[in-house]
Amino acid sequence: PVGGLSDFSLIVLVTASPDSARAWLEQTQTYAAWVPVIAAVSAGAAPLVRPYAEGESPRLSGFINGILGAMQYEQRAGTPGAASRLAGGLNAGLIAAAALIAIGNFIYGLGGLLRSWKRRA
Repeated sequence: PVGGLSDFSLIVLVTASPDSARAWLEQTQTYAAWVPVIAAVSAGAAPLVRPYAEGESPRLSGFINGILGAMQYEQRAGTPGAASRLAGGLNAGLIAAAALIAIGNFIYGLGGLLRSWKRRA
């Protein structure tokens, strides 16, 4: 039977919320400081959770953030999985977003040039 967190040999924290990650890390530090904790968090939560992994006295024994972090873990482990399949779509989406931003900037700049030419004429 499990009597508390100290009965576990490892705590795996999976969350998209930096607040819930912080709460778990602070509570486990109080009740089971000797139990290693690894975290898999969303890319949005990563900046607020990273100090627990890289601080002066890190609380996290392992840290994976976002789809790209999960894909890197899969590659190092030699076991391709869901993250590797999703990474291609993520990269395509990021390239499409960058292209749309570039096209929008080009059109906006072209419109500014046309307006300045009309004023001169």
